[in-house]
Amino acid sequence: MGAYERRYQRRWGKEPPNRSLPRVALIHDAPADDGENPLRNILGSGGAAVEEWRSGGEPIRIETPFRALVVSAAEIGGESELDHFRRFLRRAIGRSTLIAGLGPGVLLLAREGFLGGRRASGAPDHKEFLAAHNVHWADASVVRDGPFLTCRDPESASDLADELMEMIRTAGEEG
Repeated sequence: MGAYERRYQRRWGKEPPNRSLPRVALIHDAPADDGENPLRNILGSGGAAVEEWRSGGEPIRIETPFRALVVSAAEIGGESELDHFRRFLRRAIGRSTLIAGLGPGVLLLAREGFLGGRRASGAPDHKEFLAAHNVHWADASVVRDGPFLTCRDPESASDLADELMEMIRTAGEEG
């Protein structure tokens, strides 16, 4: 039994669902006061198994293979954590993983050079920041450019989750 199955069994007290369930890694800032992350709930209700990593904590240790990575963190931490994040993201892109940025996560992806030359959504007041990092700002709640999906703000998280789950399903049908 793998790490995912053990965690699932501990949390829910039963065998995990079909292994073909799409797995999504979620990198975000500290949780809200109630400890729940709304994006995690939206993705989970859409049929994804979500594994989380909170910025400022231990290095990213997503153990199971995942189909998509959602970045909503504004910062990753110190320089060593940031280097680890960059390597982690490059490996994910090399494995044809879908990468989504939400709110401040779009700025983080742009600053680290992952969105250079691409179209991306973001808040209107971030337009200059994105342009300075060679990102073509688009006035839309969700923008797709290759394997990247970006979302303007946290209020559009459900649109992002819907589009991401559709991309996962489409990729599964093609593969």
